[in-house]
Amino acid sequence: RLSFDGRLIKLKTMKKTYKLPVLSLIIIGLFLYGSIFGQEKSPLIVIKSIPSPTNSTNDLTFDGTYLYVGGYDFAIFKILPSGVIIDTLITPVKRPYGLTIVNGKLWVANNINKTIHRINKVTGASEKSFPSPCTTYDAGLAWDGSYLWHTDAQMQKLYKLDTTGVVKQTLITPLQEPTGLSFDGTYLWIGDNFTNKLYKYNPNTFKYIDTIDSPKGRPNGLAFDGQYLWVGENESPIGADTLFLIDIGAPPSSINTQNNDLQISVLPNPSSGLFKFFLKGNVEKVEIS
Repeated sequence: RLSFDGRLIKLKTMKKTYKLPVLSLIIIGLFLYGSIFGQEKSPLIVIKSIPSPTNSTNDLTFDGTYLYVGGYDFAIFKILPSGVIIDTLITPVKRPYGLTIVNGKLWVANNINKTIHRINKVTGASEKSFPSPCTTYDAGLAWDGSYLWHTDAQMQKLYKLDTTGVVKQTLITPLQEPTGLSFDGTYLWIGDNFTNKLYKYNPNTFKYIDTIDSPKGRPNGLAFDGQYLWVGENESPIGADTLFLIDIGAPPSSINTQNNDLQISVLPNPSSGLFKFFLKGNVEKVEIS
């Protein structure tokens, strides 16, 4: 509760009362406004949309071919980017509220018992697990190529951890309800269910870069496909959630390789743009199709 005696702002919580000079409150407000809310934001450009396979979209991830969409009770849906459902994985994770792909493997955060699991993409079984660092509300999960990132939506925290559960960094975010999380190869994207916006951060410095409006409210799920960002919303009435594919200004993925017996894929497929392949040694054959 806030009160003002003409000189000090009094902030009263359940346990303590804090007194802040008015100037301090103004400075804090200007800092927050300048660091996030005062920045220019990029326009929302929707490429396409498809119906969500679940009436409670809580996160999604992309493995290069399929989207995996977390629902409410144990189920994770494996779908094509066209929206066609390929499979439904029944997992031991009652609330799969955070999903990501790590080296081709599906990782899932359980919102109920606060654990993170590696899930078999064929059987749905948990192959390994460890305790989540979240204390209140496990939400988004992302992989940056070296570490996992995980949001605690109610504590406004962002954790960086390895695949054994060791926390490497804990950040207090300025977001009110950070949920959806994805890494685009350079930047970290975080969805805020309070502002219904998507925020772009440098994961090394946690410097704010950009903002894009979410196509719809409660952007619980984010997944990068190699060029565009999938956004799963959880605002619609039961049975009407939608997955949106939006342009975030990322170029198509480039692939550099020095191996001469290697099958590679370019995401998204099809793609337009310039792709460079650097080959060393005795190259017998190069096939592009």
